[in-house]
Amino acid sequence: MVWDAISSRGLGPLVVLRGMLTGDHYRSIFTDHLHPMLQILFPGELPVFEDDNAPVHTSRCIQICRHDHDDEVEHLTWCPQSPDLNIIECLWGFWRTKSRLGFLFPAHYLSTRRPCTRNGCEFR
Repeated sequence: MVWDAISSRGLGPLVVLRGMLTGDHYRSIFTDHLHPMLQILFPGELPVFEDDNAPVHTSRCIQICRHDHDDEVEHLTWCPQSPDLNIIECLWGFWRTKSRLGFLFPAHYLSTRRPCTRNGCEFR
């Protein structure tokens, strides 16, 4: 599984996860990857964070983590697992289309754990 983030000011890191995504995994993504990314892209601002409200996104440990960062990140409440206006779904759709055309991401990346390049773009 691959986790990523996208914003109006840039892309977040692609985080490769092994196995099932749990609340603890998601909390570490939030604290180790998402939160630092938002601090870099939105210094001194209160960015709005959106997820698709999947069960792991609403676990108790995530609620506590969000509460701990309440003054740094605003969480947008969203309908459970709704793709409506979720821009990351557009990006995943783009990658699925490219993979049907020979673009080797993310399966190639997951099997080799090396950067994938195609048409001058590199994904790590």
